[in-house]
Amino acid sequence: MQSKGRSSKWMEFLGVFVFFNLVVWGVLLGTGTLTSGYHMVDDHEILKWVYNMRYQDRSLGSLMAEIVKRDLYMRFRPLYYILRVFGAYLFGFDLTTFSVVNGIEIVLSMILLYYCGRNMGASKWSSGLFALTAMIGYQSAVWWKLGPQESLGTMLFALGFWLMLRWLNDQKKIWAAGSLLIFFLMCNYKESYMLLLPFIGLYIVYNSVKNDEKLPAFAEIMKRLKGKIWYIICLILFFAYTALAVVLLVGATQYDGFNIKESLSIRGYIEVFSRSLDGDLKWYKFFTPIFIGVLLTFWEDFKKMWKEILLALAFLVPQFALYAQTGIGERYMLPCTVGYAWFFMAAVFQKKFLTGMRKAVYLAGIILLLLANARGMIIEADYFRYRGESVSGMLETLEKLSDENDIKILSCFRPNEEANRTVYYWMMLHGHDNLYYWTEDDQVINRVCDSNNPHEVYGMEVFEEQEYAQMDVILMYNQSDRHYCYEPSLNGDDFVKNDIGSMTIWIRKGSVSIPDMPEIKKPIYG
Repeated sequence: MQSKGRSSKWMEFLGVFVFFNLVVWGVLLGTGTLTSGYHMVDDHEILKWVYNMRYQDRSLGSLMAEIVKRDLYMRFRPLYYILRVFGAYLFGFDLTTFSVVNGIEIVLSMILLYYCGRNMGASKWSSGLFALTAMIGYQSAVWWKLGPQESLGTMLFALGFWLMLRWLNDQKKIWAAGSLLIFFLMCNYKESYMLLLPFIGLYIVYNSVKNDEKLPAFAEIMKRLKGKIWYIICLILFFAYTALAVVLLVGATQYDGFNIKESLSIRGYIEVFSRSLDGDLKWYKFFTPIFIGVLLTFWEDFKKMWKEILLALAFLVPQFALYAQTGIGERYMLPCTVGYAWFFMAAVFQKKFLTGMRKAVYLAGIILLLLANARGMIIEADYFRYRGESVSGMLETLEKLSDENDIKILSCFRPNEEANRTVYYWMMLHGHDNLYYWTEDDQVINRVCDSNNPHEVYGMEVFEEQEYAQMDVILMYNQSDRHYCYEPSLNGDDFVKNDIGSMTIWIRKGSVSIPDMPEIKKPIYG
């Protein structure tokens, strides 16, 4: 019997492993995001660090120390930058390898979330729905974008929580020690995941009283928590450590990680979240009232879920408070969607009171929510592929033109300084220092790569104005790019205009021979 049970668990794991790999890699490979290349968002950092280490003799340790120190006075993400710089050291600027690592993190997150559901007592199918709903939707941007912290952050939370559940189930302290180590790393990875610590601590209390209809006396709860208080104290210390680090290093009034420098009125908060509900949360806005409406028809059973409701609020409310000024959308939907999915997909079905047609309506709502979010995911992934292929095609064309000709290139991507920096470091890594930059407001061409930090690349000569007549190639967005905000007020009569997907290159007539431009498949939508 024991051998049969072990075999059944291995078969379950194999099925889960194969299923989630098929889902994640099916999307990443099917939409082409995995090999889409550069996007001029966040990847300029990787290019810069590789350039620093290869051509400026920067050691890995000194570069890590500098970047972490700088970040500590703006945000608190030391582990994020340590791993990110180390990735640049290992992989160089091969973004496909970075994307593969990111995909592995997503697969592991979904498998671990599934087993969190199973260890909390949920069935196989409701645990599967929990993992899928948590990770599929507009938040799936973290599957392919390389800058966000939410992919590894979610994996760390899921791993730590799974280890904690193992400890609660069999009392082996090795699981407790492992989970605390993971939670400590999680706190150093991104601030929003620190806010999950109260939920984690409350879950330990919940686990000791979940079978009681009424909350036991305080003394009885403490008795049941014997042998677990030390763990809760560690969580409190982790929370205090991270909070103090933010206050002491960044400053409570200077913290700009989530634009919380100023307070908003109640009306302001409502307006922010109204925009969120009309944006990437639109399907949750539509289906959540249906879920709650069905649950209310089982009032006597539903009201017994007060402990689970409090747990869900402990998970979600701090996240909504953190993003009160920016709203919640795309990657910032994580980890919120994990708490949402746990309650509606795992906790509810675990209580087993849904029956009949109302259960069918509830299940249909979950499936439709998943399908609607999956559609949004595919549309976003396809656009990401389109823009990446566009940017990569442009960069490769610039490299080819510069290899064959002595040319000057004018970048017109400002106010997106990340784009200017991406092009600059790409060209420098390929041996070309021939970029200039256009500022539309001042009608000026100079060598200021980043107006926020003008002296980073050159000395005072960055401000020396250049003549437009000397420019051979002009770079800009076209209207199919989401960063497009204007067409530069430059005379294009002497140029041949070429579109490479969402990028446009002007090449001066008679200056250089015009190469064949890459053909980029347009996105499904928009």
